[in-house]
Amino acid sequence: MEVGVNLNSLEYLPYFITNNGEVESIGYAFINLTQYSKEELVGKKISEVFKMLRIYVYDSVESVENMEEKSDGYLFTKALECRQVMMIRKPGPNHSSMVYIFLEKPDSRLEDKFPVIHQMYESGIFGIAIFSVPGLTLLKANQTWLDLMDEPYNKKENSLGRYIGDIVTNWKGSRLESIWNNVLKIGEAYYNREYQLESIKGGTVYKSFSITPIYEHGQLRFFVEISSDITDVVLERQQMKERIIVVEQQKNEIEKALKMKEEFFSFMSHEFKTPLTIINTAVQALENICGNELSKKAKVFVKKIRQNSFRQLRLINNLLDITRSDAGFIKINKRNADIVSMTKVITESVALYARQKGIILKFSSELDKKIIAIDDEKYERILLNLLSNAFKFTPINKSVSVHIFSDEQNICVQVRDEGIGIPKEKQDVIFDLFGQVNSSLVRNTEGTGIGLSLVKILVEAMGGSIGLESEEGVGSVFSILLPDVVAEENDEQLMMEGVNDYRLVNAIDIEFSDIYSS
Repeated sequence: MEVGVNLNSLEYLPYFITNNGEVESIGYAFINLTQYSKEELVGKKISEVFKMLRIYVYDSVESVENMEEKSDGYLFTKALECRQVMMIRKPGPNHSSMVYIFLEKPDSRLEDKFPVIHQMYESGIFGIAIFSVPGLTLLKANQTWLDLMDEPYNKKENSLGRYIGDIVTNWKGSRLESIWNNVLKIGEAYYNREYQLESIKGGTVYKSFSITPIYEHGQLRFFVEISSDITDVVLERQQMKERIIVVEQQKNEIEKALKMKEEFFSFMSHEFKTPLTIINTAVQALENICGNELSKKAKVFVKKIRQNSFRQLRLINNLLDITRSDAGFIKINKRNADIVSMTKVITESVALYARQKGIILKFSSELDKKIIAIDDEKYERILLNLLSNAFKFTPINKSVSVHIFSDEQNICVQVRDEGIGIPKEKQDVIFDLFGQVNSSLVRNTEGTGIGLSLVKILVEAMGGSIGLESEEGVGSVFSILLPDVVAEENDEQLMMEGVNDYRLVNAIDIEFSDIYSS
């Protein structure tokens, strides 16, 4: 080495001079480069200055004071900005002095070198960290990345210029160390969607991160880590899994409860209906076997027994169905059927009751035939209930009519009567449970106030709706709208050919039990 450096030649260079290992003087260019003042550096030992500047030398990591005459490396400004420099070490003007020159490499500033990464860095959406190669020294990091570190390394002043293993908690022997060593060895990008970190400050945390190698002139120089804290997402997912398990357990419990309810309904239906069935069977046997031997008065009593047992059976059926509906047990079994033919058959089947009450019964349809998907048993009950209601409140020599037509999407079935009508203030509650129009009328007609509520439930269960138009002293019109759709036919869902006569007769006996005939 040459002795006695000419100080005039250093005038425009970033340098400082030491004497006996302490900083003696500083060039203005060095102040501009590092942003440290003379007062902050003069008089300090060279080791202190190197520590302040966080100087990192490629080929002399462990002893920068004894670096080669020329070395490439980094220093950090007072604002903790990394600068890539060539460091030159030469003898000073006298035997006890040394000159240290720091030449910033052109186009080497990280913010200029990686503009896209710098934008991401500034946004703070992702954690960004840039490491040197080969030493994996942290050169630049935003606060988002640092927030994943434990104290004190969650602050720039404690992290920049340090080896990654000094920053990350429990680094030695960890999976993360193995990942980084492998990435350093092969020099290829790496991505981890979900990595678990054991944090001192907050326990277990999770992050997703990528490691991207940056080459310069064919040589690996940097690694850029982009990370995201996904702790909340992972914990939410874990909680979701736990909730799913709980929900599944609750579902199983509910299914058990529902099964018990179903069994209860089956039991109650059997217990309620069996005595009435026995009574009806006994009455029928009495009429068939002893009919001719019974007196006129006895025949009247037998008829009343049968009629009231049917009435009681109707009440039980309605109450059980409403209870089933509240519990979600109304089952709809739709099959394709001709709604026109079915409605006509049901209407004509109650003609006897109409004649006995002196009511004119009419049926009309704007459609010759119309196939729709419908639960035929539920539809029978709906129409019979509306007809029995119409018969109850329609005076002698007045009419009850059933009319069918269609709109663009629905089939409409109207039951019209010339009865007493329903007051406007009562029309809003007519479909409510026990929503009776007039209690005295109900008593006179032996009604319960349950039927229309059940009708609404059954209509809506089939995807339809029911409406009412009524005027006191003129009559009422109940309009049922049913979807104009056809079910896909399969082995279990065949086209229904006609009305079940036995079921219909039984349904009429039950539904019309409130209407006493002579």
